[in-house]
Order: sequence, then structure tokens, then C-alpha cells
Amino acid sequence: MLEQVGIDAGVIVALIGALGVLVTQWVKRRADKDSARLEEKTRAQSHEIEAQKTSLDRYRAEMDAIQSTYIGFKEAVEALQITVSSQAQRIQILDDRQVKTENRLADTQQQLEGEQEARKKQAEMIRLLMLDREGLINYAKQLRAHIERRDPPPPEDWPRTHEKLNLPLA
Repeated sequence: MLEQVGIDAGVIVALIGALGVLVTQWVKRRADKDSARLEEKTRAQSHEIEAQKTSLDRYRAEMDAIQSTYIGFKEAVEALQITVSSQAQRIQILDDRQVKTENRLADTQQQLEGEQEARKKQAEMIRLLMLDREGLINYAKQLRAHIERRDPPPPEDWPRTHEKLNLPLA
């Protein structure tokens, strides 16, 4: 059949060989393109992996910093709680001292008021004695006579004799 076409077997083999070379080159170019594409994808994925590693490392560093800051704040809060507690105790102690001081002050004030009242009474007695010298002298004589057992005791109302005499109080 080939003899009828006039193509000889050498030409067919050469054509098949040339076709094989073309197919081989095409397959090789195709493989090179695929390899280049795969290599580019691999490079891109490698860069992406490196970026993710860097991002992960940065994230871990940030988390470590946040954890460290949290621990620092936690310790600061604990220290503040201790300080607040000790200040509350100190305030309670100072309040107790203030109450004691106020109580002592009130007692002292009552004592002073009592002393002032006693001084007023003494002043009134001295004033009354000065107003009623005669009555005092008579009372002293009666008291002396009673002490010497000559007379009955003097009357109990002597300090009020000035009232009977209508003497001024001031």
C-alpha cells in the first residue's frame, strides 16, 4: 500500500521520527512550563508559609507581652489590695483613737463644767457671805457656843438669812 502512494518507508520513518521529536519537544516544553508553574507556586507557598511563621511568631511575642503585662497588672492589683487593706486597718485604728480622744475630751469638758459650776457656787457663797457678815458672825458665835456645849446647835438656814433681809444678790 505504501508502494502505491509512492512514499517510501524511510520517509515514513523519518516523518515519524520528526513527529516524535516534535512531540517530545512539545512535551518537554509543556513539562518545563508545568515545572516553572509548580516552582512558582511552591515559591509563593513558601513565602506565604514564611509570612505565616513570621505572623505567628509576632502573635506569640504579642501574647507573651500581653501575658507578662497581665501578670504585672495582677501583681500590682494584689499589692494595691494589700495597701488598701492596711490603709483600712490604719483608718480604723485612727478612728478608734479619735473616738477615744473625743470621749476623753467630753469627759474633760464635763469635768471642767463641773469645776466651773463648783466655782460659781463658791463665788455665790462668798458673795452671800460678804452680803450677810452679821449673820455669819452670829452663826459663828452660835456654832462656837454649841461646840463648847453651852447652847443648842445653830439654825440650818443661816446661808439664806440674806433673803430674809432682802439684800441684793448682785
